[in-house]
Amino acid sequence: MRLFSFTRIYAFVLTAGYTIWHHRAMQHGQERVEKGQEGMRQESDQEFITISQLQSILGVGRTTAYGLVSSGELRAIKVGRAIRVRRADLDRWAERHSYIDSGRK
Repeated sequence: MRLFSFTRIYAFVLTAGYTIWHHRAMQHGQERVEKGQEGMRQESDQEFITISQLQSILGVGRTTAYGLVSSGELRAIKVGRAIRVRRADLDRWAERHSYIDSGRK
């Protein structure tokens, strides 16, 4: 009479192995985040910003942010699949689109 079948032992080994791997990966990921946060520049010091940072800076949604970039209204570069906007280009765009209230009623 066998106490454990091969399938149960194999499943246990796979589960234990995955659990150990996942735990180590999570620890490594946390270390990477902690190291990265120490070395990250402040948002105002970054030369390039992401679309999500652009959204939060301008207070607009994803569609509007991508629309500004895809229309060419706001210059951007593509790094692999990621789109980045130069901070200086955003500042120039903001200067060109500054709102002046003429006082009309």
